[in-house]
Amino acid sequence: FPSHDMGAKYVMGATTLMASMGNNNDKTAANVDKKIYGLGADYALSKRTALYARYDVRDADSVSAADDKTKRTAIGVRHTF
Repeated sequence: FPSHDMGAKYVMGATTLMASMGNNNDKTAANVDKKIYGLGADYALSKRTALYARYDVRDADSVSAADDKTKRTAIGVRHTF
């Protein structure tokens, strides 16, 4: 299955910005082509703690009448041990 993925990250002091995208061209009889796009940001509060925000869209372009698009948002605090 031919697929393409790309991502980027840019650090500005305590802030890290991220972007990604990918797609998959399904060549099977089902022909469910998939795409994903995402944006995110981290803000470091300390060496092990960060605030984060993420947004992504996943789209499975199928032949069904149902809407195969999913949008997700995540916001939180991450602490590593």
